[in-house]
Amino acid sequence: MEEKLIKICSVCGSENAVSNELCEGCGALLKDAESKKSVIDDTEKIETPKKEKVEEKKPVSKKINKKDTSEVKTEKGKELKGTNFYYLAAILIILGAVIVFTSGIFDEPQPAFNPGSGSTNMPDDHNHSGVDLSAVQRINDMEQALKANPNDHQTLLKLAHLLNDSGFYERAIVKYKEYLSTHPNEPDVLVDMGVCYFSMQDYQNAESYMKQALEINPKHQIGTFNLGIVAINQNKTSEAINYWNKAIEINPASDIANKAKDLINQYQ
Repeated sequence: MEEKLIKICSVCGSENAVSNELCEGCGALLKDAESKKSVIDDTEKIETPKKEKVEEKKPVSKKINKKDTSEVKTEKGKELKGTNFYYLAAILIILGAVIVFTSGIFDEPQPAFNPGSGSTNMPDDHNHSGVDLSAVQRINDMEQALKANPNDHQTLLKLAHLLNDSGFYERAIVKYKEYLSTHPNEPDVLVDMGVCYFSMQDYQNAESYMKQALEINPKHQIGTFNLGIVAINQNKTSEAINYWNKAIEINPASDIANKAKDLINQYQ
């Protein structure tokens, strides 16, 4: 017989390894979780829910479905939620989807996108409807790796992207800011952080960080396109069209330019 220390999640009651930052059962933070000893046989192990491995996503095009608040999916699967119900019918009929891209990356940037290089009182992370619980084990593993090697900046950035992809937007922003404190001039990361704020309907910060990206790289097509999405969700049609026209000028032959043309035709 052997005694092992475990954490009990205060939200769902699941048993977790003491090293876990997030509950593997519900995704809740385990900061205030109850710890207790568990007596098990030598041949027994604490079983946790099996999680599907989350693939590291490269920049690809995803769809945005407009609902009561418009939903915009990014290159890496992020959803950008807006507030414009007025455009629902037209978007579904003419476009079917609005494409918004983020430029954050796990591996190498895709040349087609030509990237420059990737608190409000919000609810707790585990309350987000878009949270991907299958990523919790990978998040916990990355957190432990960073504790062992705090200077591993690439793992820090990958963790920020994974948190963003999985719907943990507030925590992703914390990690992005930590990364930017030592790498301040990376427009892709600024755009990705802006996408997090957009996902929380914080349009002011979303716009601010995307504009910072354009100050570093004025021809950042993804950031320019996304600023149009931020504007249209605030009913700033003229401003949105202006950004989309600029995105077209940067690279007229790109997929982003084609999406910008579709949106201009829709909203003019």
